Amino acid sequence: FTLKPGIIQPFSWTFVALAVMIASEVSALVKGRAYYPVLNLNTIPGLTAYFVFVGLILGLAFTGENPFVYFQF
Repeated sequence: FTLKPGIIQPFSWTFVALAVMIASEVSALVKGRAYYPVLNLNTIPGLTAYFVFVGLILGLAFTGENPFVYFQF
């Protein structure tokens, strides 16, 4: 939402992140307590979840570039 005229393409992963955040907030409210995930990094599943999480953060981070192939046209 800007004051600039023209086509504004929202970053699509923003909506996915908002949906995940809202779902986790609702889940915490239903359980009646706030919590955060604790991963056991001494196990393969814990390490896998950690590296997937970090990889998603790095891979989906907004860098100011437009990944759409035809954005310059």
